This record gives sequence, C-alpha cells and structure tokens, in this order.
Amino acid sequence: MSAAEVETAFLKRQTRRAQREQRHGHLLEAIAEQKAFDAGSVSQASFVKVPLAVTLVPDMPGSLPWDRTAFERSRQQGRAEMALLNERHTMFDAVEPMADGFVARQDPGTTRQVVAVFADDGSAGAEYPLSPRPPFRGQDETPDKAPRIGTGELTEVVVSALGVLGRHATDRAGTVGPCTVRLTLSGPWSEHPGGPAPECGRSP
Repeated sequence: MSAAEVETAFLKRQTRRAQREQRHGHLLEAIAEQKAFDAGSVSQASFVKVPLAVTLVPDMPGSLPWDRTAFERSRQQGRAEMALLNERHTMFDAVEPMADGFVARQDPGTTRQVVAVFADDGSAGAEYPLSPRPPFRGQDETPDKAPRIGTGELTEVVVSALGVLGRHATDRAGTVGPCTVRLTLSGPWSEHPGGPAPECGRSP
C-alpha cells in the first residue's frame, strides 16, 4: 500500500472508532431519557443504589426492519426476556417504542428496576441499580473503607446484561463480527453524601 492509502485506512479506522464511542454516548443518553419519564414513580429505594450501565455497539451496524409486526414481535420477546440470568422474577414488565428502536423496563416497584434500550442498528444498553455495602466500621465506629460492590453481584449483572444486549445485536439486528462494550458506574453514593464513591471489588 502507498503512504496515501495507509493514511486513508488509518483515518477511516479512527473515524469508525469515534463513531462507535459516540454511539455509546447516545445509548447512555437514551437510558437517562427513559428513566426521566418514570422519575415520579421510581421507588425511593433506588436512590441509595449506584447505577451500572452496560452498552454494546457492533463494529458493523445491523438492520432491524421496523414496522408494527416487527415491534409486536420484539414486544413479546422483550416481555419474556429475563434481565438477570435464571431469575424469572426479573423479567421486563413493559416494552415500548422509542425513536430508533424500543425500550424495555421493569416495574418501578421491583428490586432492580432495570431499564434497557434497543436500537434498530443492533446497538443496545441497559442500566442496573447496584447495592453497595456500607463502609466497614472499626471499633471507634469510624468508616475506614469506601462502600464496595461485591464482585459476585457485579459479575452476575455484567454477564446478564451482555446476554440481553448480545441477543438483540445478533438475533434481531443480524450483526456479525466484533463489538465494543462499555461499563459506566455512576454515583454518588447517596447514603453517605460527600463520601468516597463506591469501589468495585470484594466486600469487606
């Protein structure tokens, strides 16, 4: 390849990477927008939790035909989808259309209150509220460690999310090839205002 061809290929690669990163951002924005719709009915318990968002963007976008028949099929599939592996009580309670795909959510009264967005290009994202353990307190009753999220819970959530998002990319949108996955752990740790953000790791 000539120097010009190498430079062109490099620029194209950089452009595609930037587009994928932008798509991850759009998915996070879509999740936040969908959460805002239900802000008035969300259980107070969710405010002491830390949201973990998992987003998946295929390197090569797929295509999901979008009409009433396709949406009804996706609605039925979504209502049967479990947000957590092998836990039937975590099924999505509602599936609704959105601008470029559909959103699935659990009832505000459920423990997890998962919100997932699925786009017609095969990209998708889901947010799971996690429950950090309070800081460990020593004999003097002062916290000496930050709140922690157990690796068991974190692993369960990430593996479950990848299953839900991956099935959408491959089974619905027909994507093939690699993809990028982003994990976004948000704060603050509202039960301890002004304190350190939760850490990912083993519980004390």
